[in-house]
Amino acid sequence: MNEKIFRDYQLVLPEMESAGTLVVRGTRIAAIETRASSPSSAAHKEYLLPGLIELHSDTLENCAAPRPGVDWPLDLAVVHQDRLLVSAGITTACNALAIRDIPRSMLAAARVSQLIGAVTRAQAAGRLMADHYLHLRCELTCRSTPEVLAQHLAHPSLMLVSLMDHRPGQRQFQSRASLDRYYFGKYGMSATEVDIFLQAGLLTEEEIDENRCRIVALTQSCGRLLASHDDTTTVHVQEAIREGVRISEFPTTPEAAQSARDHGIAVMMGAPNLVLGASHSGNLSSLEAARAGLLTLLSSDYAPHSLLPAVFRLTQTLGISLAAALKTVTQVPAALLSMADDRGSLEIGKRADFITVRLDNSIPLITSVFVGGKRAA
Repeated sequence: MNEKIFRDYQLVLPEMESAGTLVVRGTRIAAIETRASSPSSAAHKEYLLPGLIELHSDTLENCAAPRPGVDWPLDLAVVHQDRLLVSAGITTACNALAIRDIPRSMLAAARVSQLIGAVTRAQAAGRLMADHYLHLRCELTCRSTPEVLAQHLAHPSLMLVSLMDHRPGQRQFQSRASLDRYYFGKYGMSATEVDIFLQAGLLTEEEIDENRCRIVALTQSCGRLLASHDDTTTVHVQEAIREGVRISEFPTTPEAAQSARDHGIAVMMGAPNLVLGASHSGNLSSLEAARAGLLTLLSSDYAPHSLLPAVFRLTQTLGISLAAALKTVTQVPAALLSMADDRGSLEIGKRADFITVRLDNSIPLITSVFVGGKRAA
């Protein structure tokens, strides 16, 4: 069996750091040898960390539609997105695909099947380096969302379903100005086009509630993980509790994050938010959430390259250990995906998904990425 030995690294183990050696046989970690090291010598070592695990990556949609009105060939988009993830140290990723209808973009609900098909083809052909799964983001205001979700419930890669409500005055878009900035910038829509889009997609409260009930019932029927998106009030969290939600994605206020955490719901915050020091839309700061003990896990969202720097920023800003900070992008998401026995930490018998990193003036530089014992970058 093929054996690889990685000597003289600063290993970040589940509860501590230690100088040592890691041995890989085939696709698994076969041995870990540790030894004492001083803090001064550790500062000059290259780190060996478990591969990062991402539950909410929007990057496939961005690669498929790199500019408003541009539909990139999907087979090329999938491979490009895979390499972006791997280069950022992400070895397991849930591709977040939104079921919603946006004019002049790849984000029409009817295109979700094509995106899923492109990933499935690439996996079957062995073109992908990272381990890819599916996260379906269900827009409650899109009439066809329950039907599209139902088509893909049995897909073996489906891990996560999330509930979204992007109406003006709701959750992330408390003001019309914030909504306009989003649609103007991301989709190149004019003010008139946004107005027409909102009017065309306007559902009654009863229709939205019916959509939500159907989506929740479908998700529960197949035992998939359910998340809520942009919780803003404690009422939102109470609704999520009743529906069996396990993850609160990007809560916009401290009150919502605190309520979710108090009720055992994992709080996902944005790594770009943490790297930038604040939310670009004026919502809850990831750093403040972490400082208050509300942060459970991080997601790179639209920027894969933010995930690893966010981990090191937690250690540098809050003084927590690297092992503890790393759990937010490894052990915690692995546990939520019911994969903790297989990946998410450097332990004997687990998949050999890991990255090597050196710090250059506090900037983490990835020097190699291994997925299942095979070098990917």
